[in-house]
Amino acid sequence: HNEKWKISAGFSQNFVKNPIYFAFGDFFIADTVFVARRIIPQQHNGRVSINQAYFSKHFKLWKFHLKTNVYYQATNNEVILPLPELITYNSFYFESLMLRKSTFGQIGVDFYYHTGYYANAYSPFLKQFYLQDEKQVGNYPFFDFFINFRIKTVRAFFKITHVNSGFLGNTYYLIPHYPQPDRAFRFGVDWRFLD
Repeated sequence: HNEKWKISAGFSQNFVKNPIYFAFGDFFIADTVFVARRIIPQQHNGRVSINQAYFSKHFKLWKFHLKTNVYYQATNNEVILPLPELITYNSFYFESLMLRKSTFGQIGVDFYYHTGYYANAYSPFLKQFYLQDEKQVGNYPFFDFFINFRIKTVRAFFKITHVNSGFLGNTYYLIPHYPQPDRAFRFGVDWRFLD
């Protein structure tokens, strides 16, 4: 970490010994109409390693700011522990004093993206996540527009999350069969009466 250059980077390696997970078993007939798969617990014999590296930098040019965070991760067993390979979160905004220097404000855009991967699916019946290799999630950018301001002891924000909802197709899933939220408008006020 270097405060002067506003840069941060790092690497970590973690190990999970003999992890337990849920996976599909054989097909079986649930009734005369429906054919389902069994989800059964299993245990991997050995270690699964997770390697992660990150880079973070705050760029500033006059009153414009770009905060960028990039994460790279890999595992030695993508079947048991699927992870997105690349994750990035960025904020680009304009920051300044406004209205005769009585108001401090920011206006900008947040951007989030991760590469596609076979995320674990969820079984509401078992209340467990299980491995699947049929549907990838990710590979979809999210954009949020925001305005923040402060007047003395009052802070407020306005935000439109997932501005690009539906523009690039409706393929934004958190996990298989569970979509991410659509476009939404949010606002909040924090007014401190005592300092």
